[in-house]
Amino acid sequence: DLVRRSAGGVNCMPDDPQSIVDAIAELAAKRPDQLAEMAKSGQAFYFQELSLRTGTDRFEGVFHSLVDGASHAATKGFGRS
Repeated sequence: DLVRRSAGGVNCMPDDPQSIVDAIAELAAKRPDQLAEMAKSGQAFYFQELSLRTGTDRFEGVFHSLVDGASHAATKGFGRS
């Protein structure tokens, strides 16, 4: 799950009031430096894994590999009727 992978927060079950209370208590018990580190980790995870730029770069890589694969197949005579 994204929160766990990013180390940028705490998890809770959205429909479970006790789980939400426990998550709030866990956050309230953290020192300011721990909260700042969580924020920093969450932000870094976003930019490395989830940002629009990261997504477009990944799609671009997939498209290039498809085009390169199709070009390679065409030069080898594959895909011709």
